Amino acid sequence: MNNAADWLLETLADAGVDVMFGNPGSTELPLIDALGRQGRIRYVLALHESSVLGMADGYAQQGDRLGVVNVHVQPGLANAMSGILNAARARVPLLVTVGQQVTSLIDKAPFLGGELVKLAEPIAKAAMEIRDVEDLPTAFDRAMNAAMTHPRGPVVLSLPMDVLTGVISSPFVSASSVAAKDPRIDGAVALLIKARSPVVLAGDGVVHEGASAELLTVAER
Repeated sequence: MNNAADWLLETLADAGVDVMFGNPGSTELPLIDALGRQGRIRYVLALHESSVLGMADGYAQQGDRLGVVNVHVQPGLANAMSGILNAARARVPLLVTVGQQVTSLIDKAPFLGGELVKLAEPIAKAAMEIRDVEDLPTAFDRAMNAAMTHPRGPVVLSLPMDVLTGVISSPFVSASSVAAKDPRIDGAVALLIKARSPVVLAGDGVVHEGASAELLTVAER
């Protein structure tokens, strides 16, 4: 059994994340404590959320990978919104974790608390808040898949303080580890076989997926 903050860092590291950028506050203390108990993820501290998002954005684009950001409750998310907008427009995969007040206080207008999901939804590719620690594995898997699935984009994950200190009893199993065949592929194949003068119009998703050679093979066929 793991503390949820420990679990979160371990799962991120297993997914290839080695750097987290952040500007933390009190609600992120469980995550900061967990960082000191592991050696796989380096935490890069910045003094303002705009800097945090900018560094994570560049890190993600430079390495064609997920950038992970940690900000503090509603003011921190508000300061991060311009960076989230930039990432959404440029289709940069970011996971923005936001510390939230304890779940029992969320609906009572706590200091610096607020509707984090509603704030992020108009801009982020997806936004969700975890109210029960046992929901974290499923929500985390959804968030990672949303951020990394083309068209990529920023996903906001609100993490209440008591969720981060909770205990996760079940191991993480990613639903994305089981690939399902898209039924539309058979239809596309049938159309191509019958076509006399087909034209291939390819978008940048081909390059993002490293599928240029496969596209060439289809075109030659």
